[in-house]
Amino acid sequence: MQSGQRWSLDTSLFWSTYGHLRSVVTGQPTPAFGPQGFCVDMIAGIVNAGAGRSFGGEVWATVQLRPGWRLMPGYSYVRDRFRLPDSALPTINAWDREPSDLRHQGLLRSRHDLSRDWRLDLMARVRDRDRTFGLPGVVLLDARLAWQAARGTEISLTGHNLANRQVMEAVAEGAEPSIPVRRILLLQWTQRF
Repeated sequence: MQSGQRWSLDTSLFWSTYGHLRSVVTGQPTPAFGPQGFCVDMIAGIVNAGAGRSFGGEVWATVQLRPGWRLMPGYSYVRDRFRLPDSALPTINAWDREPSDLRHQGLLRSRHDLSRDWRLDLMARVRDRDRTFGLPGVVLLDARLAWQAARGTEISLTGHNLANRQVMEAVAEGAEPSIPVRRILLLQWTQRF
């Protein structure tokens, strides 16, 4: 929906289903005697036995406050439901990796043309707590100052996570550790031909 050049509104709803999601299969523990003495053998493997669905929606707007200055608020809601098969097999008992559960996310972005050659972008992101991993909700602040030095040449300084909140953007995968994201400053030169 759009009203002239002053504002616009976008919405979307979605419903997704997933099959063959990765889960862990374990056999029955078996006592055994090996070269080092008593041990318990248990066979484990990964199969695609899980299923799930996601549903939710998004709403985004653009508001032209004055020439050269726009505000863009947004909100999204995502709900995931995953299940393992209802089966007489006692061997399928766990997910390989629990998915994150971030249901609510909000965003407010400001794009301001300070002059013909300078632009200031500010962004605040709000994320819900992660129920799966017990991570708290967080507010993240970003800023970008860009200078159009010449036609096709832009030099910018961007600051991500300016409040220096320690957040996890990804969960560990196998032997790879999860690295918390801290404040990042980026000086960038972009040349377009």
